[in-house]
Amino acid sequence: MWIQPRNSYKDSDYYTIGYDKKSSCYKILRMDTFHIEYEVYDFASNSWKIFHETRDWSISKICGHVSVNGNTYWLGLSKEDPSDSSRGSKRSF
Repeated sequence: MWIQPRNSYKDSDYYTIGYDKKSSCYKILRMDTFHIEYEVYDFASNSWKIFHETRDWSISKICGHVSVNGNTYWLGLSKEDPSDSSRGSKRSF
């Protein structure tokens, strides 16, 4: 199975896979960490859904992420001072 991306890959893209227990379906989250764009690919519908949201936090690729029981977690860093990891917060998909 080939999943056609909506856009071409960029260095600022961040991908993770998750499992939606409500719909019993796997999904892929694509975040553009530079342009702050979100898209979710739904395997059940074979389509991408675009989310237009603003946020006061960013994701650092250096921090990485962890997946537990179908949920992916990563550290969201404050945009005010991204170097201050003590102001970070847990984010999940």
